[in-house]
Amino acid sequence: AARSAGLLVNVDLLAGLPGETRESFETSLKMALELDADALSVNRYLVEGSPLGAFGYSPERADVLLAGEMLARADELTTEEALRVVGELAAMGAREVVLIGGEAYLHDGFLDIVRALAAAGIRPGLTAGGAGVDAALARAMAEAGLAAVSVSVDGLAPRHDLQRARDGSFAGALAALGHLSAAGLRLAANTNVNRLTRDDVEALYEVLRDAGVRDWQVQITAPLG
Repeated sequence: AARSAGLLVNVDLLAGLPGETRESFETSLKMALELDADALSVNRYLVEGSPLGAFGYSPERADVLLAGEMLARADELTTEEALRVVGELAAMGAREVVLIGGEAYLHDGFLDIVRALAAAGIRPGLTAGGAGVDAALARAMAEAGLAAVSVSVDGLAPRHDLQRARDGSFAGALAALGHLSAAGLRLAANTNVNRLTRDDVEALYEVLRDAGVRDWQVQITAPLG
């Protein structure tokens, strides 16, 4: 029905549900791919104690993230394992992969994974908060083959920083957009709208437009966990 109405179809999968195994997830993934949707999103189940649990990012530890220390779980994928997943996705016919989860570029193998995706004919993208993205990192991302980056901007500076529990987070996100744009990457933004931020939306549109953002995902904040 959605296709006949001319709408794009997106399929969302949650990974790491209680009781889920690698085999059951692969079965779900294959079924989703068989639907031939326009986009497929895979997100981690974030309730503490689930198989994947929380990635380790929290606003209170933003200083740790900026220092480059990854709060990794013991069972987090190594670069070698992630590269193997790239091969599996290519074999399944994946056309696009968006890397997300805290700040994915802090993973030691991030650029290698981006290169592998591009080499496999898969369009690599990134969704991030932008913390610590400077000109050199933005250029490295572009040179590795990253196609697009979506930066999370949840309102104008006062409300964005309040939700992120970090002063200067909004300025850092805009600086990241500037570096990414200068590196030639396609810019996108994503914004959570709630009671705090709803009055910022129109003004934020102008800020993002002037920053060179070409795609903007606006979504209602949904409490999870």
